Amino acid sequence: MSLDVINHRGKEILICDFSSYNNQDDLIGALLSLVEYSRNNPHLSTLLCDFTGAFMGPNFMKIGKQNSQLWDKFNSAVVGVDGVKRILLNGYNRIARKKMKAFDSREEALNYLTS
Repeated sequence: MSLDVINHRGKEILICDFSSYNNQDDLIGALLSLVEYSRNNPHLSTLLCDFTGAFMGPNFMKIGKQNSQLWDKFNSAVVGVDGVKRILLNGYNRIARKKMKAFDSREEALNYLTS
């Protein structure tokens, strides 16, 4: 997984690229790395996650929900979420009362996050 902070239209955005993971254990490890990074960098408030090709299963969703208080600080967008992944994201948003907005492209997501 790649964690990067970029500047887009004058705003710092934490980019978390999960796209290289196709196994849930690796994806969970990457999520836990994101949690730690977020806690160590509390000034970051905007997050873009790329799940293109990644496998998100129930254990991944459970850990995401367990850390939901951390996500409260973020204005969030995701890309690479379609089909079953979109259903899981919608379920997560309902259960955790979050608003992670899905986009078809990284550029659309970045523009949303900086509008």
